[in-house]
Amino acid sequence: MNKPGLIKKQILAMFFSRWRPYLLVVATMGWLLGCNYFNDDPPRRVILITMDTTRADHLSVYGYPFPTTPNLERIAQGGVRFDRSYVTVPWTGPSHISMLTGQFPRSFGAVDNMESVPPSVKPDNLGLWAQEHDLSSRAYLSCVHLHPKYLGIGGFDFVSAPDDDPDYRSGRKVIQPERKASDTTTRVVDWLENNYKEDYFLWVHYFDPHYQYLAPIPFIKKFIRGKAPRAADGRYRVVQERACSPDEVDFLTAQYDAEINYMDHWIGILYGKLEELYGKDMPLIIITADHGETLGELQQRHQYGFGHGLFLYDWEVRVPLIIRWDGHIPPNRVYSSPVQLTDIFPTVVDLLGDDPELPDVAGISLKKYLVNNEPIDNHPPIVIQRFTSERPFENRYLKGIYTALVEPPYKYIESPNLKTYELYHLPDDAAEVKNLVESRPDIVQPMSGRVKEWYKKYPFLVAPSQPVDKRKLDALKALGYIQ
Repeated sequence: MNKPGLIKKQILAMFFSRWRPYLLVVATMGWLLGCNYFNDDPPRRVILITMDTTRADHLSVYGYPFPTTPNLERIAQGGVRFDRSYVTVPWTGPSHISMLTGQFPRSFGAVDNMESVPPSVKPDNLGLWAQEHDLSSRAYLSCVHLHPKYLGIGGFDFVSAPDDDPDYRSGRKVIQPERKASDTTTRVVDWLENNYKEDYFLWVHYFDPHYQYLAPIPFIKKFIRGKAPRAADGRYRVVQERACSPDEVDFLTAQYDAEINYMDHWIGILYGKLEELYGKDMPLIIITADHGETLGELQQRHQYGFGHGLFLYDWEVRVPLIIRWDGHIPPNRVYSSPVQLTDIFPTVVDLLGDDPELPDVAGISLKKYLVNNEPIDNHPPIVIQRFTSERPFENRYLKGIYTALVEPPYKYIESPNLKTYELYHLPDDAAEVKNLVESRPDIVQPMSGRVKEWYKKYPFLVAPSQPVDKRKLDALKALGYIQ
Protein backbone atom coordinates (compact mmCIF):
# COMPACT_ATOMS: atom_id res chain seq x y z
CA MET A 1 0.00 0.00 0.00
CA ASN A 2 1.44 3.39 -1.07
CA LYS A 3 2.09 6.01 1.53
CA PRO A 4 0.62 9.54 0.94
CA GLY A 5 4.12 11.05 0.58
CA LEU A 6 5.06 8.57 -2.14
CA ILE A 7 1.83 9.31 -4.04
CA LYS A 8 2.61 13.06 -3.96
CA LYS A 9 6.12 12.44 -5.32
CA GLN A 10 4.71 10.30 -8.15
CA ILE A 11 2.18 13.01 -9.08
CA LEU A 12 4.85 15.73 -9.06
CA ALA A 13 7.16 13.56 -11.15
CA MET A 14 4.42 13.05 -13.75
CA PHE A 15 3.70 16.81 -13.78
CA PHE A 16 7.32 17.86 -14.28
CA SER A 17 7.92 15.13 -16.85
CA ARG A 18 5.07 16.44 -18.98
CA TRP A 19 5.51 20.19 -18.49
CA ARG A 20 9.29 20.43 -17.96
CA PRO A 21 10.12 21.88 -21.43
CA TYR A 22 7.52 24.62 -21.00
CA LEU A 23 8.68 25.45 -17.49
CA LEU A 24 12.27 25.80 -18.74
CA VAL A 25 11.13 28.24 -21.43
CA VAL A 26 9.20 30.30 -18.87
CA ALA A 27 12.16 30.32 -16.48
CA THR A 28 14.57 31.33 -19.24
CA MET A 29 12.28 34.14 -20.41
CA GLY A 30 12.01 35.37 -16.85
CA TRP A 31 15.79 35.40 -16.50
CA LEU A 32 16.22 37.29 -19.77
CA LEU A 33 13.60 39.86 -18.78
CA GLY A 34 15.23 40.24 -15.40
CA CYS A 35 18.56 40.84 -17.13
CA ASN A 36 17.05 43.55 -19.37
CA TYR A 37 17.87 41.79 -22.66
CA PHE A 38 14.55 43.09 -23.96
CA ASN A 39 14.72 46.47 -22.26
CA ASP A 40 14.04 49.04 -24.99
CA ASP A 41 15.13 52.03 -22.93
CA PRO A 42 18.32 51.29 -20.97
CA PRO A 43 20.39 54.12 -19.50
CA ARG A 44 22.70 55.50 -22.16
CA ARG A 45 26.12 55.32 -20.57
CA VAL A 46 29.22 54.29 -22.51
CA ILE A 47 32.85 54.10 -21.38
CA LEU A 48 35.55 53.55 -24.00
CA ILE A 49 38.87 52.66 -22.35
CA THR A 50 41.84 52.80 -24.71
CA MET A 51 45.23 51.49 -23.64
CA ASP A 52 48.23 52.85 -25.48
CA THR A 53 50.89 50.48 -26.86
CA THR A 54 49.25 47.33 -25.49
CA ARG A 55 49.79 44.14 -27.48
CA ALA A 56 47.25 41.41 -26.87
CA ASP A 57 49.74 38.60 -26.35
CA HIS A 58 51.27 40.28 -23.25
CA LEU A 59 47.97 40.28 -21.36
CA SER A 60 47.20 37.37 -19.06
CA VAL A 61 43.55 37.68 -20.11
CA TYR A 62 44.81 36.64 -23.58
CA GLY A 63 46.88 33.74 -22.26
CA TYR A 64 50.19 35.44 -21.41
CA PRO A 65 51.93 33.29 -18.75
CA PHE A 66 52.74 36.24 -16.45
CA PRO A 67 49.85 37.76 -14.43
CA THR A 68 49.81 41.18 -16.07
CA THR A 69 46.04 41.80 -16.20
CA PRO A 70 44.04 40.20 -13.37
CA ASN A 71 41.46 43.00 -13.49
CA LEU A 72 40.91 42.70 -17.23
CA GLU A 73 40.43 38.97 -16.65
CA ARG A 74 37.63 39.71 -14.18
CA ILE A 75 36.01 42.20 -16.53
CA ALA A 76 36.24 39.86 -19.52
CA GLN A 77 34.55 37.03 -17.61
CA GLY A 78 31.37 39.10 -17.57
CA GLY A 79 31.56 40.09 -21.22
CA VAL A 80 32.88 39.16 -24.65
CA ARG A 81 36.56 38.96 -25.60
CA PHE A 82 37.62 39.16 -29.24
CA ASP A 83 40.74 37.10 -29.72
CA ARG A 84 41.81 38.65 -33.03
CA SER A 85 41.08 42.36 -33.04
CA TYR A 86 43.16 44.49 -35.39
CA VAL A 87 44.03 48.16 -35.65
CA THR A 88 43.94 50.14 -38.90
CA VAL A 89 47.42 51.61 -38.41
CA PRO A 90 50.07 51.18 -35.67
CA TRP A 91 50.14 54.87 -34.70
CA THR A 92 48.38 56.43 -31.70
CA GLY A 93 46.66 59.40 -33.34
CA PRO A 94 45.21 57.88 -36.52
CA SER A 95 44.36 54.62 -34.76
CA HIS A 96 42.22 56.47 -32.22
CA ILE A 97 40.59 58.50 -34.99
CA SER A 98 39.65 55.19 -36.66
CA MET A 99 38.07 53.94 -33.42
CA LEU A 100 36.04 57.12 -33.00
CA THR A 101 35.00 57.53 -36.66
CA GLY A 102 34.82 53.95 -37.96
CA GLN A 103 36.97 54.96 -40.94
CA PHE A 104 40.39 54.05 -42.32
CA PRO A 105 43.19 56.67 -42.05
CA ARG A 106 43.47 56.96 -45.83
CA SER A 107 39.82 58.11 -45.85
CA PHE A 108 40.16 60.92 -43.29
CA GLY A 109 43.59 62.16 -44.33
CA ALA A 110 45.64 61.70 -41.14
CA VAL A 111 48.02 58.76 -41.39
CA ASP A 112 50.57 59.38 -38.63
CA ASN A 113 50.97 61.29 -35.36
CA MET A 114 52.14 64.46 -37.08
CA GLU A 115 48.88 64.83 -39.01
CA SER A 116 45.33 65.80 -38.09
CA VAL A 117 42.04 65.46 -39.94
CA PRO A 118 41.74 68.32 -42.47
CA PRO A 119 39.03 70.88 -41.62
CA SER A 120 37.27 70.11 -44.91
CA VAL A 121 36.67 66.45 -44.01
CA LYS A 122 34.73 66.63 -40.71
CA PRO A 123 33.96 62.91 -40.23
CA ASP A 124 31.17 61.85 -37.92
CA ASN A 125 32.42 60.31 -34.69
CA LEU A 126 31.33 58.91 -31.34
CA GLY A 127 31.72 62.24 -29.57
CA LEU A 128 29.52 64.11 -32.05
CA TRP A 129 26.99 61.29 -31.99
CA ALA A 130 26.86 61.49 -28.19
CA GLN A 131 26.28 65.24 -28.28
CA GLU A 132 23.52 64.87 -30.88
CA HIS A 133 21.78 62.36 -28.59
CA ASP A 134 22.04 64.46 -25.42
CA LEU A 135 24.84 62.48 -23.80
CA SER A 136 27.58 64.29 -21.96
CA SER A 137 30.70 63.68 -24.06
CA ARG A 138 33.95 63.75 -22.09
CA ALA A 139 37.55 62.71 -22.73
CA TYR A 140 40.16 61.96 -20.06
CA LEU A 141 43.45 61.57 -21.90
CA SER A 142 46.93 60.65 -20.71
CA CYS A 143 49.05 62.13 -23.51
CA VAL A 144 49.18 65.56 -25.09
CA HIS A 145 49.03 64.72 -28.79
CA LEU A 146 45.77 62.77 -28.43
CA HIS A 147 43.75 65.89 -27.61
CA PRO A 148 40.83 66.13 -30.08
CA LYS A 149 41.98 69.59 -31.16
CA TYR A 150 45.26 68.02 -32.34
CA LEU A 151 43.47 65.08 -33.97
CA GLY A 152 41.25 67.48 -35.90
CA ILE A 153 37.95 66.09 -34.62
CA GLY A 154 35.15 67.64 -32.57
CA GLY A 155 32.41 66.28 -30.39
CA PHE A 156 33.62 66.63 -26.80
CA ASP A 157 32.01 68.85 -24.18
CA PHE A 158 35.02 68.47 -21.90
CA VAL A 159 38.60 67.33 -22.42
CA SER A 160 41.17 66.70 -19.71
CA ALA A 161 44.68 66.28 -21.15
CA PRO A 162 48.21 67.03 -19.87
CA ASP A 163 48.67 70.21 -21.89
CA ASP A 164 45.68 71.76 -20.12
CA ASP A 165 47.46 71.53 -16.75
CA PRO A 166 49.98 74.20 -15.67
CA ASP A 167 51.85 71.58 -13.65
CA TYR A 168 52.81 69.77 -16.86
CA ARG A 169 54.41 72.73 -18.59
CA SER A 170 57.38 74.98 -18.00
CA GLY A 171 57.48 77.92 -20.34
CA ARG A 172 57.54 76.62 -23.89
CA LYS A 173 58.93 73.19 -23.13
CA VAL A 174 56.76 70.17 -22.37
CA ILE A 175 58.39 68.56 -19.34
CA GLN A 176 55.87 65.76 -18.93
CA PRO A 177 53.78 65.01 -22.03
CA GLU A 178 51.85 62.22 -20.31
CA ARG A 179 49.87 61.35 -17.20
CA LYS A 180 50.17 58.22 -15.11
CA ALA A 181 47.19 55.90 -14.76
CA SER A 182 46.70 56.98 -11.14
CA ASP A 183 46.17 60.62 -12.18
CA THR A 184 43.82 59.84 -15.05
CA THR A 185 41.74 57.39 -13.00
CA THR A 186 41.43 59.84 -10.10
CA ARG A 187 40.06 62.51 -12.42
CA VAL A 188 37.49 60.13 -13.92
CA VAL A 189 36.39 58.83 -10.51
CA ASP A 190 36.03 62.36 -9.13
CA TRP A 191 33.66 63.26 -11.96
CA LEU A 192 31.67 60.04 -11.71
CA GLU A 193 31.05 60.41 -8.00
CA ASN A 194 29.15 63.64 -8.62
CA ASN A 195 27.64 62.93 -12.04
CA TYR A 196 27.07 59.17 -12.28
CA LYS A 197 23.31 59.56 -12.85
CA GLU A 198 23.90 61.39 -16.14
CA ASP A 199 23.82 59.77 -19.56
CA TYR A 200 27.31 60.03 -21.00
CA PHE A 201 30.05 58.90 -23.33
CA LEU A 202 33.42 58.78 -21.54
CA TRP A 203 36.65 58.22 -23.41
CA VAL A 204 39.36 57.20 -20.91
CA HIS A 205 42.87 56.82 -22.29
CA TYR A 206 45.89 55.26 -20.52
CA PHE A 207 49.44 55.81 -21.76
CA ASP A 208 51.60 53.83 -19.31
CA PRO A 209 52.81 50.90 -21.50
CA HIS A 210 54.22 53.40 -23.99
CA TYR A 211 57.97 53.92 -23.82
CA GLN A 212 59.57 54.94 -21.61
CA TYR A 213 58.84 51.81 -19.55
CA LEU A 214 59.03 53.22 -16.03
CA ALA A 215 56.39 51.62 -13.81
CA PRO A 216 56.55 52.12 -10.03
CA ILE A 217 59.15 49.89 -8.37
CA PRO A 218 56.67 47.49 -6.65
CA PHE A 219 55.23 46.59 -10.04
CA ILE A 220 58.64 46.17 -11.67
CA LYS A 221 59.75 43.79 -8.91
CA LYS A 222 56.91 41.42 -9.79
CA PHE A 223 58.15 40.94 -13.35
CA ILE A 224 61.85 41.73 -13.43
CA ARG A 225 64.05 39.20 -15.18
CA GLY A 226 67.46 39.51 -16.77
CA LYS A 227 70.23 41.94 -15.82
CA ALA A 228 69.81 45.70 -15.95
CA PRO A 229 71.40 46.82 -19.27
CA ARG A 230 72.88 50.17 -20.13
CA ALA A 231 69.55 51.03 -21.78
CA ALA A 232 67.71 50.23 -18.57
CA ASP A 233 65.96 53.59 -18.44
CA GLY A 234 63.83 52.33 -21.34
CA ARG A 235 64.55 55.33 -23.51
CA TYR A 236 63.18 54.74 -26.98
CA ARG A 237 65.96 56.08 -29.19
CA VAL A 238 68.65 54.13 -27.33
CA VAL A 239 67.23 50.72 -28.15
CA GLN A 240 65.41 51.30 -31.41
CA GLU A 241 68.45 51.98 -33.58
CA ARG A 242 70.29 48.79 -32.75
CA ALA A 243 69.82 45.19 -31.75
CA CYS A 244 69.72 44.49 -28.02
CA SER A 245 71.45 41.89 -25.91
CA PRO A 246 69.35 39.05 -24.45
CA ASP A 247 69.61 40.69 -21.02
CA GLU A 248 68.36 43.98 -22.44
CA VAL A 249 65.42 42.29 -24.10
CA ASP A 250 64.45 40.46 -20.91
CA PHE A 251 64.86 43.52 -18.72
CA LEU A 252 62.98 45.96 -20.94
CA THR A 253 60.22 43.42 -21.62
CA ALA A 254 59.78 42.99 -17.87
CA GLN A 255 59.48 46.76 -17.53
CA TYR A 256 56.86 46.76 -20.29
CA ASP A 257 54.91 44.01 -18.50
CA ALA A 258 55.12 46.00 -15.26
CA GLU A 259 53.62 49.05 -16.98
CA ILE A 260 50.71 46.93 -18.23
CA ASN A 261 50.19 45.55 -14.73
CA TYR A 262 50.26 49.05 -13.23
CA MET A 263 47.69 50.25 -15.77
CA ASP A 264 45.52 47.19 -15.11
CA HIS A 265 45.63 47.98 -11.38
CA TRP A 266 44.11 51.41 -11.98
CA ILE A 267 41.57 50.10 -14.49
CA GLY A 268 40.52 47.76 -11.68
CA ILE A 269 40.07 50.74 -9.33
CA LEU A 270 37.93 52.51 -11.95
CA TYR A 271 35.86 49.38 -12.51
CA GLY A 272 35.41 48.92 -8.77
CA LYS A 273 34.04 52.47 -8.51
CA LEU A 274 31.58 51.72 -11.32
CA GLU A 275 30.39 48.62 -9.46
CA GLU A 276 29.95 50.67 -6.31
CA LEU A 277 27.95 53.38 -8.10
CA TYR A 278 25.82 51.27 -10.45
CA GLY A 279 25.47 47.76 -9.04
CA LYS A 280 23.67 45.71 -11.69
CA ASP A 281 23.03 48.71 -13.96
CA MET A 282 26.58 49.05 -15.24
CA PRO A 283 27.48 51.17 -18.29
CA LEU A 284 28.45 49.66 -21.62
CA ILE A 285 32.22 49.18 -21.30
CA ILE A 286 34.60 48.77 -24.24
CA ILE A 287 38.31 48.16 -23.62
CA THR A 288 40.88 48.11 -26.42
CA ALA A 289 44.27 49.47 -27.51
CA ASP A 290 45.58 51.65 -30.33
CA HIS A 291 48.51 49.38 -31.30
CA GLY A 292 51.05 46.96 -29.85
CA GLU A 293 54.82 47.07 -29.46
CA THR A 294 57.86 45.33 -30.90
CA LEU A 295 59.86 43.77 -28.06
CA GLY A 296 63.05 42.52 -29.65
CA GLU A 297 61.45 40.21 -32.23
CA LEU A 298 63.04 41.97 -35.19
CA GLN A 299 66.65 42.09 -34.13
CA GLN A 300 67.88 39.59 -36.70
CA ARG A 301 65.72 40.75 -39.59
CA HIS A 302 65.95 44.52 -39.17
CA GLN A 303 68.39 45.24 -36.32
CA TYR A 304 65.46 46.83 -34.54
CA GLY A 305 64.92 46.62 -30.79
CA PHE A 306 61.82 48.19 -29.26
CA GLY A 307 59.07 50.48 -30.57
CA HIS A 308 56.07 50.64 -32.86
CA GLY A 309 54.61 52.29 -35.92
CA LEU A 310 56.90 50.68 -38.49
CA PHE A 311 55.79 47.08 -38.94
CA LEU A 312 52.57 45.16 -39.58
CA TYR A 313 53.36 41.98 -37.68
CA ASP A 314 50.80 40.85 -35.13
CA TRP A 315 52.69 42.10 -32.08
CA GLU A 316 52.20 45.65 -33.40
CA VAL A 317 48.71 45.40 -34.92
CA ARG A 318 46.78 42.76 -32.93
CA VAL A 319 45.23 44.33 -29.83
CA PRO A 320 42.75 43.41 -27.10
CA LEU A 321 39.04 44.11 -27.49
CA ILE A 322 36.69 43.40 -24.58
CA ILE A 323 33.03 44.48 -24.56
CA ARG A 324 30.86 44.14 -21.47
CA TRP A 325 27.35 45.34 -20.74
CA ASP A 326 25.84 43.57 -17.76
CA GLY A 327 22.25 42.49 -18.35
CA HIS A 328 22.41 43.20 -22.08
CA ILE A 329 25.28 41.10 -23.45
CA PRO A 330 25.59 37.43 -22.38
CA PRO A 331 28.84 36.90 -20.45
CA ASN A 332 32.01 34.85 -20.67
CA ARG A 333 32.42 34.34 -24.40
CA VAL A 334 35.35 34.49 -26.80
CA TYR A 335 35.28 35.13 -30.55
CA SER A 336 38.25 33.94 -32.62
CA SER A 337 37.10 35.46 -35.92
CA PRO A 338 38.93 38.71 -36.76
CA VAL A 339 37.34 42.10 -36.21
CA GLN A 340 38.71 45.63 -36.50
CA LEU A 341 38.62 48.79 -34.39
CA THR A 342 36.51 50.48 -37.07
CA ASP A 343 33.67 48.34 -35.69
CA ILE A 344 33.49 50.22 -32.37
CA PHE A 345 31.55 53.29 -33.52
CA PRO A 346 28.71 51.45 -35.34
CA THR A 347 28.52 48.86 -32.54
CA VAL A 348 27.91 51.49 -29.86
CA VAL A 349 25.27 53.22 -31.98
CA ASP A 350 23.52 49.92 -32.68
CA LEU A 351 23.61 48.69 -29.07
CA LEU A 352 22.07 51.85 -27.69
CA GLY A 353 19.34 51.56 -30.30
CA ASP A 354 18.49 55.20 -30.91
CA ASP A 355 19.07 55.43 -34.66
CA PRO A 356 17.05 53.83 -37.46
CA GLU A 357 20.20 53.78 -39.59
CA LEU A 358 23.78 53.09 -38.61
CA PRO A 359 26.55 55.50 -39.59
CA ASP A 360 28.00 55.00 -43.05
CA VAL A 361 31.47 53.83 -42.07
CA ALA A 362 34.03 51.18 -42.99
CA GLY A 363 33.35 49.09 -39.87
CA ILE A 364 30.30 47.00 -39.02
CA SER A 365 28.09 46.67 -35.96
CA LEU A 366 28.94 43.66 -33.79
CA LYS A 367 25.59 43.80 -31.97
CA LYS A 368 24.05 40.63 -33.35
CA TYR A 369 27.17 38.67 -32.41
CA LEU A 370 27.33 40.20 -28.95
CA VAL A 371 23.65 39.81 -28.09
CA ASN A 372 22.59 36.75 -30.08
CA ASN A 373 25.82 34.77 -29.87
CA GLU A 374 25.89 34.33 -33.66
CA PRO A 375 29.12 33.39 -35.47
CA ILE A 376 30.86 36.32 -37.14
CA ASP A 377 30.45 36.13 -40.90
CA ASN A 378 30.86 38.47 -43.85
CA HIS A 379 33.13 40.91 -42.03
CA PRO A 380 34.68 43.45 -44.42
CA PRO A 381 38.36 42.89 -45.26
CA ILE A 382 40.71 43.37 -42.30
CA VAL A 383 43.26 45.73 -43.84
CA ILE A 384 46.07 47.50 -41.97
CA GLN A 385 48.45 50.08 -43.40
CA ARG A 386 51.74 51.66 -42.41
CA PHE A 387 52.64 54.80 -44.25
CA THR A 388 55.97 56.37 -45.17
CA SER A 389 57.90 57.28 -42.06
CA GLU A 390 59.78 60.55 -41.76
CA ARG A 391 61.97 59.32 -38.92
CA PRO A 392 65.68 59.95 -39.54
CA PHE A 393 66.77 56.31 -39.20
CA GLU A 394 68.53 54.57 -42.04
CA ASN A 395 66.44 51.47 -42.41
CA ARG A 396 65.01 49.97 -45.57
CA TYR A 397 61.78 49.12 -43.81
CA LEU A 398 60.94 52.75 -43.06
CA LYS A 399 60.33 53.68 -46.69
CA GLY A 400 57.14 53.28 -48.67
CA ILE A 401 53.62 52.20 -47.79
CA TYR A 402 52.97 48.72 -46.44
CA THR A 403 49.54 47.09 -46.51
CA ALA A 404 48.46 43.92 -44.70
CA LEU A 405 45.36 41.80 -45.30
CA VAL A 406 44.30 39.34 -42.60
CA GLU A 407 42.25 36.37 -43.79
CA PRO A 408 42.67 33.49 -41.33
CA PRO A 409 44.69 31.42 -41.41
CA TYR A 410 46.83 33.72 -43.57
CA LYS A 411 48.25 37.24 -43.40
CA TYR A 412 49.48 38.89 -46.57
CA ILE A 413 51.76 41.98 -46.51
CA GLU A 414 52.80 43.97 -49.56
CA SER A 415 54.71 47.08 -50.54
CA PRO A 416 54.57 47.20 -54.35
CA ASN A 417 56.80 50.27 -54.64
CA LEU A 418 59.54 48.38 -52.75
CA LYS A 419 58.66 45.08 -54.44
CA THR A 420 58.28 43.44 -51.05
CA TYR A 421 55.69 40.69 -50.53
CA GLU A 422 55.08 38.43 -47.53
CA LEU A 423 52.64 35.63 -46.71
CA TYR A 424 52.39 33.91 -43.33
CA HIS A 425 50.32 31.00 -42.08
CA LEU A 426 49.58 32.37 -38.61
CA PRO A 427 48.55 29.18 -36.76
CA ASP A 428 51.93 27.56 -37.56
CA ASP A 429 54.02 30.72 -37.63
CA ALA A 430 53.03 33.18 -34.91
CA ALA A 431 56.45 34.87 -35.20
CA GLU A 432 55.81 35.54 -38.91
CA VAL A 433 59.23 34.40 -40.08
CA LYS A 434 58.36 31.75 -42.73
CA ASN A 435 57.49 33.73 -45.82
CA LEU A 436 55.31 31.55 -48.11
CA VAL A 437 55.07 33.95 -51.03
CA GLU A 438 57.12 31.79 -53.39
CA SER A 439 55.53 28.48 -52.42
CA ARG A 440 51.86 29.54 -52.26
CA PRO A 441 51.00 31.67 -55.31
CA ASP A 442 47.52 30.14 -55.15
CA ILE A 443 46.99 32.07 -51.89
CA VAL A 444 48.99 35.19 -52.75
CA GLN A 445 47.33 36.08 -56.04
CA PRO A 446 43.70 36.23 -54.82
CA MET A 447 44.71 38.04 -51.63
CA SER A 448 46.69 40.57 -53.64
CA GLY A 449 43.65 41.05 -55.86
CA ARG A 450 41.45 41.77 -52.85
CA VAL A 451 43.94 44.36 -51.61
CA LYS A 452 43.73 46.13 -54.98
CA GLU A 453 39.92 46.10 -54.74
CA TRP A 454 40.21 47.62 -51.27
CA TYR A 455 42.45 50.41 -52.63
CA LYS A 456 39.73 51.29 -55.14
CA LYS A 457 36.97 51.25 -52.53
CA TYR A 458 38.89 53.50 -50.15
CA PRO A 459 40.83 56.01 -52.26
CA PHE A 460 43.59 57.95 -50.56
CA LEU A 461 42.43 61.40 -49.47
CA VAL A 462 44.83 64.03 -50.73
CA ALA A 463 44.51 67.14 -48.58
CA PRO A 464 46.65 70.26 -48.18
CA SER A 465 49.32 69.91 -45.51
CA GLN A 466 48.60 71.70 -42.24
CA PRO A 467 50.99 73.33 -39.78
CA VAL A 468 51.65 71.29 -36.64
CA ASP A 469 50.64 72.98 -33.39
CA LYS A 470 53.64 73.98 -31.26
CA ARG A 471 52.41 72.13 -28.17
CA LYS A 472 51.80 68.97 -30.14
CA LEU A 473 55.23 69.25 -31.73
CA ASP A 474 56.89 69.70 -28.32
CA ALA A 475 55.07 66.64 -26.97
CA LEU A 476 56.08 64.46 -29.92
CA LYS A 477 59.69 65.54 -29.50
CA ALA A 478 59.61 64.78 -25.78
CA LEU A 479 58.28 61.30 -26.53
CA GLY A 480 60.98 60.60 -29.11
CA TYR A 481 58.75 60.51 -32.19
CA ILE A 482 60.74 63.23 -33.92
CA GLN A 483 64.26 64.56 -33.51
